[in-house]
Amino acid sequence: MYEINVRSKKEKIIALGIGIGFMFIAIIIQEIIQSIPSLYFIFRFGISNGIKFLYNFEISNFIIYSIFIGGTAAIFQEVFKYISVDTRPKELTIWIGLGFSVVDLIFLYVETVPSLLRNVSILIIAEVILNTISSLIFHPGTALIIKFGQIVNRKIHYLVVAIILHFLLDAGLAYTDVFALTYVKSIVLISGIFWTFGMALSILSLVLGIRLWKRMKYLQDNVKVS
Repeated sequence: MYEINVRSKKEKIIALGIGIGFMFIAIIIQEIIQSIPSLYFIFRFGISNGIKFLYNFEISNFIIYSIFIGGTAAIFQEVFKYISVDTRPKELTIWIGLGFSVVDLIFLYVETVPSLLRNVSILIIAEVILNTISSLIFHPGTALIIKFGQIVNRKIHYLVVAIILHFLLDAGLAYTDVFALTYVKSIVLISGIFWTFGMALSILSLVLGIRLWKRMKYLQDNVKVS
């Protein structure tokens, strides 16, 4: 089915670029959807009061807020990941996943570096490092999971698995952020609990992806599935 040299540097760069491009599209749509509540409160109550109402809404409805943030991120990013990995052979899947990680980290650094320049915080530095590691292993892992589903013709099943894993990670992060605003004194403990869970989930995603990668190779070698 694929007659290109998938081990070439050029193909890896192209696959990385595909991941970057599709992730940017996913993030843009995701940000638009996630900004709807903010725009609603601002248009209804004005900028100053709207921000206050939004803040109060997030605090008093932090579970709903976490589900909304985690759900939109998981659905859009994994659906676009599904589309992107379907454009390349399985040997390039991990490079597409890394493309998603690159964009994820760009947004992370843009949001956090200015704060660090103003006030160096060990907690923020630790979270940036953990977030970087998590992203670099999570996105390639879910990309491999999705690609396996395409190979064995169980596309929706494995896409749903990737969405659930992503939802748990991002909803957990959103929940932690809001919870930390309410219980500022417990921020170190709360962050520690989340990142223990988050790193375990990221590692699980990569381990599962690698196991499925081995099954993909077995299928190609023994069943001639491309």
